[in-house]
Amino acid sequence: MFGMTTVCLVASIGAQYYLTGDVPELTDWGQGMAMADDGIDPDLGADDGIFTIAVAISSADSLLPEIVDYKVRDDEDGWYGGAGGQNMQAVLSDSLDELVVTFDTNERPAWYPDAPWSISDDQLANGYTWVAVGDFQFECGESGDWFPESSVTELHDDGLDGDIEAGDGIYSYLCAPDVAVEGAAAKIVRQGPWGGAVKFGSDGWSFDPGDSDNVSFSAGPDTPVLFQFEPGLGWLSVASLEGGCDLTVALSDYPATVEQGGTVSYRAEAENGCELALEFDRAVMNITGPASLTQVLYDGRDLRVGAGNSIGSTVRLGVPPVAPIGTYTLEVTISRDGTDVSSDRFSLDVQ
Repeated sequence: MFGMTTVCLVASIGAQYYLTGDVPELTDWGQGMAMADDGIDPDLGADDGIFTIAVAISSADSLLPEIVDYKVRDDEDGWYGGAGGQNMQAVLSDSLDELVVTFDTNERPAWYPDAPWSISDDQLANGYTWVAVGDFQFECGESGDWFPESSVTELHDDGLDGDIEAGDGIYSYLCAPDVAVEGAAAKIVRQGPWGGAVKFGSDGWSFDPGDSDNVSFSAGPDTPVLFQFEPGLGWLSVASLEGGCDLTVALSDYPATVEQGGTVSYRAEAENGCELALEFDRAVMNITGPASLTQVLYDGRDLRVGAGNSIGSTVRLGVPPVAPIGTYTLEVTISRDGTDVSSDRFSLDVQ
């Protein structure tokens, strides 16, 4: 199977979508093959705004490996492709001869960068190695800039050196330029020579001879810069980690007093004001005062908070009828891999 290609943008409600391309199975740029949102394999969920189709490309057998050009179109003659509206491309081979395409008509979550990205393509299915290229590479230890064959600025998904979690499909590269950089240009490319390169920039995928726009970033000397790239969703973040930006805890909607035998209710949020997605894996409430209590609110897999987003819940706590009267401090702390990240507190009088 070739793998999955995902196209993400806001589209017309109620429209029908078709996959068309330059092979007979895709109607040779004709009307195209109807995509479905019915929850029947390979579509994962009915009426969720995500349309899917699987097409076996038998006409390419004598020419494998072959590059198939394709786009998605709607019934109002709207066309959806790569950066600059160019065709998408799938590389077929003896073991990759089925094209599975998913077209997402929903808006992106807020943590995706605010850029006119229209499409993404799961090149992960081709086993590509990804490299961060640009006019910053020399300052990060490479022999020169705009070098797509680099192993120095290669991205990785191993949970090390800035990568949050191994095997989660998000590839990372972390470097600290030894001098200040201002408005540095960058994009992600498939490792190898420029000719025929697959590239991803601020406006999506591109394939030679087309091109995608560069992402820009700035950083002070020796300030870490983190690249995060998710090829399966077409998501890229390049963020300076200057100032040690991290998640913060915010408690709200809490009472000032409570009666013995009453209930305390408050809102606990983990907020991310940083430029990249961050995670935590544990949240603990500590109560100190005339009596004390420690309660684990969450302990499990990493919870990811997108850039500019927050997650949280309402916490309710019963006060025993015999709780000592007095002033208590209630504090919530979140942590990551055993290290405290942030906390917030409020005072509560038990009467």
